[in-house]
Amino acid sequence: MMMMKKIMKMLLCVLGCVGVSQAEVAMVNSGTTFTYLCMGNTITHMPTHIPKNITDLEFKQTHIRVFPREAFTKLQQLTTIVLTENGMLESIEDFAFANLPRLTEMTICNTGLRVLPNFSRIHSTALTFLLYVTMLSYCSVCECVFSSSHVTVL
Repeated sequence: MMMMKKIMKMLLCVLGCVGVSQAEVAMVNSGTTFTYLCMGNTITHMPTHIPKNITDLEFKQTHIRVFPREAFTKLQQLTTIVLTENGMLESIEDFAFANLPRLTEMTICNTGLRVLPNFSRIHSTALTFLLYVTMLSYCSVCECVFSSSHVTVL
């Protein structure tokens, strides 16, 4: 199953490298994993039609500027959130990631963020939560970002 997930992510990466100028939304069902990919520069807002059973959600090369409060909270099955190559992204509002009990992994890479969002409201019941953050030049970290008793910063 893990190999299938890696193959799907590689496939999505290859599709992303082609240079898409139009919005693409794709849903991939690989058994127990439901991946929803939002990609393209015509995507400027968080889609409202994302199925509630999605487990993996990826935003790539979008022109979304802000993820609003509670943007992801209705997606209770989410285990993975990936935000990559979203250079227009300026802000992720507090509580955007509130109450995601199954979340185990989040990647924030190559975005326009200057301040990391508050991750303390995720409330994941997972034993391990992995947060990957890269390529955030001039990004500040508020002390409230990791103010949860369930988070260990290494």
